Amino acid sequence: MLVFKKMKRPWKFAYLGIDVREFREGDKIDDDDEAAELALELDLVRREKGRAKEAPEGDELIDAVVGAIAKLDPARDFTRDGIPSVEALEGVLGFNISAEARDEALERVNG
Repeated sequence: MLVFKKMKRPWKFAYLGIDVREFREGDKIDDDDEAAELALELDLVRREKGRAKEAPEGDELIDAVVGAIAKLDPARDFTRDGIPSVEALEGVLGFNISAEARDEALERVNG
């Protein structure tokens, strides 16, 4: 479940130009809602606390973390050492990960 963060004005989402919906601070949407991915990319929502989904395993986990790294803002979501923060990655992914999984994904990204 995703919760909309504080915003100055409502966010309007139109799916294929027909399903126009308006979201305000505190509104909730499911992870599989068609608006969820865009709302996450635009940093309009946060994961509801205590509602983490189950993490994939093995290569599927690392692939997911690699994809999440690409969605982060380096100025805000990386440490001073230039490493993506585990917390920021978990916010994008919607499940908990280890620093080891982050490091393995970072190795793939950096080749």
